[in-house]
Amino acid sequence: DTLLRNDTYFFSYVESIDAKMRYPLSAIVGLEVDSAQFGNNLPVRTYGIKGCEVLVPSNYNPVTREYSGLWDRLFKPAYTNNPVWILYDLLTNPIDGFGSRDLKIDIDKFYEASKYCDELVDDGNGKKEPRFVCNAVIQGGKAYDVINSVCSSFRAVPAYNGEYFTIYYDRAHDITAIYNNSNVVDGMFTYSSTDRTEQYNQVQVQFADEENGYETTIEEVADDRHIAKHGINTLSIVAFGATKRSYALRTAWWNLVTNLTEKEIVTFKVGAQGIKHEIYDIIQIADNDYVGESMGARIADVAGAKVTLDRDIENVKKLVIDTKDGIKTIDVKRQLSGRELELTIAP
Repeated sequence: DTLLRNDTYFFSYVESIDAKMRYPLSAIVGLEVDSAQFGNNLPVRTYGIKGCEVLVPSNYNPVTREYSGLWDRLFKPAYTNNPVWILYDLLTNPIDGFGSRDLKIDIDKFYEASKYCDELVDDGNGKKEPRFVCNAVIQGGKAYDVINSVCSSFRAVPAYNGEYFTIYYDRAHDITAIYNNSNVVDGMFTYSSTDRTEQYNQVQVQFADEENGYETTIEEVADDRHIAKHGINTLSIVAFGATKRSYALRTAWWNLVTNLTEKEIVTFKVGAQGIKHEIYDIIQIADNDYVGESMGARIADVAGAKVTLDRDIENVKKLVIDTKDGIKTIDVKRQLSGRELELTIAP
């Protein structure tokens, strides 16, 4: 029959395998629901996840956030929302971090930074909570952006110091150096102020509120007196990893206060001694021209408890010395002349 055709054509096919499949290193959830319950709408599913285990110090209890004894430099796996160990996992994990790449540099252990994050502070409601936490879902992105986002959760900046990858974080600590007219180039300090447009008097912070189903929520803090005087100037930020209102508000207040109080800038040039400084070092400036009297000088000679300066200084009661071991303050027993001092102890 010329009308008979026995040809068969496949446009596509699906092979069905009846077997249990494994998904290594993954958390899999399967649900079977009756589509009649939802009509034409797909069901929405949300989950509260604990996250994944990361490496933490062997002497660290991530539940109580306590560090016992000396650290033997070994690690153990545990759940934690300390942002420092989340960052360390991102940098070293060979599966879902950057550990599979040969970065050819060493990674710092960040131990002191982790203890700083775990220190308890007031939450604004009469209770205590860790200073910084990070509760976030990290879904890809550029390595540089991901690392900086995690660092932002505890006010840190990542850097390579020439020997290894490390972080610098903003915190209160001792003065690391003193600069005066005698130890800066040409004895010159130049002062300026931040632009008015950079002085924000209202901060709006965005975070995922755990008390509202992790919906995006915006809180606001403001300096009403500054607004009344200069008009409103708003800064919008995202509190990465913050899921509680208290954390978001602390982030907002820190940005507001630093913007309105740290507005004077001083620039100067130094010699090789400036190489020792790191990001967030705190220094002291004794500028004779700024205060209108002599405040600083170089030590020209030391003989026991007798110190000779390179210039005349009046009414010296204490001598603050910038040494290789840090800042030392020594009482002046008596001033022999404008340049000669007798100290209570030898420097």
